[in-house]
Amino acid sequence: MSNNFIFTPNNNCEYPIYTSACVGNNGNPNILYYAEGFASAANHLIEISLKCLGEFPPDIAVYPICFNMRHSVELYLKGYISFVEELATIKKIKIGLTIDIMKAHDLNKIWKYLTTNHAILDKRLINEANQISPYIKCFGDIDATGQTFRYPYDNENNKHLTKQSIINIMHLGKNFKELKEKLNIFYYFHEHIIEEYKTRSFTKNLSRYDLKNIAQELPQYYLWKKPETSFDAKFNDLTQKYQISRNELSKAINIIKNHYEFGYFIGIVPPLIDFSEDEFYFFIDKWYQVNNLDYIYNNSGSFIIDSLDLADTNEENIKNVSSKLKEGLEKKVKIGEISNELVNSVKVGTIINIHTLYYFSRECTYSEEYSQSYLYYEEDCKRAIKKSINHMLHKTILLPELVISLLRLSQKKIAFNLMEKYALKNYIKKQLESRKINIPIILE
Repeated sequence: MSNNFIFTPNNNCEYPIYTSACVGNNGNPNILYYAEGFASAANHLIEISLKCLGEFPPDIAVYPICFNMRHSVELYLKGYISFVEELATIKKIKIGLTIDIMKAHDLNKIWKYLTTNHAILDKRLINEANQISPYIKCFGDIDATGQTFRYPYDNENNKHLTKQSIINIMHLGKNFKELKEKLNIFYYFHEHIIEEYKTRSFTKNLSRYDLKNIAQELPQYYLWKKPETSFDAKFNDLTQKYQISRNELSKAINIIKNHYEFGYFIGIVPPLIDFSEDEFYFFIDKWYQVNNLDYIYNNSGSFIIDSLDLADTNEENIKNVSSKLKEGLEKKVKIGEISNELVNSVKVGTIINIHTLYYFSRECTYSEEYSQSYLYYEEDCKRAIKKSINHMLHKTILLPELVISLLRLSQKKIAFNLMEKYALKNYIKKQLESRKINIPIILE
C-alpha cells in the first residue's frame, strides 16, 4: 500500500525497531495471533482502567474491553473451525460447509456448529469443549453477533444492555483470564488431535487413543486361540463397549498387531525394516572405539565439549591445545579406517536404521513416523553410504539416542542388551523422565 503515511513512516529508522509489528506475509501471523492480540488488549485495558480511574473509568472502558474480549472469542472459535475441517478431510468425513460459518459472527451458531462436528469427529473434542461451553454461553447471551459493545443501539434503534445495568470489570477480567487459558489449551488440543490422526492409526469410529486402550484390554496374542482365554467373549465385550461392529474391531486389531507401540501390549512387535541385529551390534562396538560415555558414567546428564582458548599463549594451554588437536586428528583418521571396514561388513539397511533411530529419538512424536523417517534417509544413505557411516560415527550421543528410539519402538531385547553392556540404565531412565516420554516398557 503506497503513500499510507498513517501506517507507514517515510523513514523506518525514525523509530526503534521494537516498535514495529510484523503483519501480512511478514511473519505470516495466523488467527491465533489475532485472537491473542484482542484478548491481551482487553486484559491490559482492564489494568489501565483500574489504575487510572479518573482518566479511563469503567463507564467508558467497558465497551472496548468487552468488544475486544468478544472478538477474541470469535477468532478462537473460527480457529477451531479450521482444525475441524482439516480433521474431517483426514478422516474422509463429510461435514457442513465451513465457508458460510466462517463468514458468520453469531457465537451461538458457531459454537453449535463446532460441538456438532466435534461429536462426529472425536469424542475427546466434545469432552474438552464442555469445559468452555458455559463461558461461550455467557458471551452468546449478552452479545451473540458482536454489535452490543460496538454501538449503543441496534439496527432497530433498541438500546443495548438494558437488562444488564452493571458490569464489574475486575470480575470480568478474572473470568476472562480463565477463559483465555482454556481457549488456548483447546486450540493446542486441536493441534494435537490433528497430528495424532496424521499417523493414520484410526478406524471409522476409533481414534489412535481408542486403539491403544483396546490393545491394553486384549489378552496376549499367544493365548487368543486357547479355549480358556474366552477370546470371543472379549471380542464381543469390546464391540459393545466401543459401540462398533465386529468388522471394525477386526480392522482395529489388525492395526494393533502391526503397530510398534500397541503390538507390545499383546506380545507382537514388528521388526525394524531391513535390519540386522548382529551388524547393528558390530557398528556400535566400532563407534565405541572412537567415542566415550564419560558424560553418562559421571552422571553429568549431558556431554561436555572442552573449550580451547587459542588466544592464550600460556605454555600449559598451548600443550592442551596441541593435545586436543592431535587427539581430534587421530580420531578422524581412526573413523576413516572404521568407515572403510563398516562399508564392507554392514548392509545399507542397517545404516539407514542407525540414521533413522538417531534422529527419531528427538524429532518424532509417534512410532508411526519411524517408517516415514526410514524412507526419508534411505536415498541419502544409499547414494553415499560411507559418508553416512562417517556422519554417525562422529555423533557423540549416538548410543543413548539409539537406545531411547529402540525403547519407543518396543525393541526391548536390543535396547536392554545395550543398556546392560554399556551401563546406560540410569541415564536412559533420567532422559525418559526429563523428556516426558511414557513408554510401556518399564525400566526396573
